[in-house]
Amino acid sequence: MRNQSPDDTGEFAAETTRILAAIEHMRSMFGERAVGEIVQALLEDTGRGQAELASQHAQGDFVHLARTAHRLKGSMRAIGARDLAKICEGLETAAAEHDVQQVEDRLARLQRVLADVQPCLLPFLASV
Repeated sequence: MRNQSPDDTGEFAAETTRILAAIEHMRSMFGERAVGEIVQALLEDTGRGQAELASQHAQGDFVHLARTAHRLKGSMRAIGARDLAKICEGLETAAAEHDVQQVEDRLARLQRVLADVQPCLLPFLASV
């Protein structure tokens, strides 16, 4: 059994709560359909971003990896996902410093946390 950090054991319940609160706020301002479209765009961008990060990592393309992490950081902040934004920020920094081990660690962490958080967004797609 591998060692688990607190983040791996469901500590991201607070992150999910923040995201849901931000989405509820957006829904009160823009309506159900607009929120569904925002969530759909976010999920598509996140999926595309994960694929880009994997490819850029495999190619050792730290410049583009840092740019992709920066873009995802902004997307995460837009929905109140502070912890995910911090992971992306750390990934951006690690890529800029060409720190392979930190890039790999942050990529793995980003994947784990996104897998934990993304299911809470799926119900919002019903309005699209």
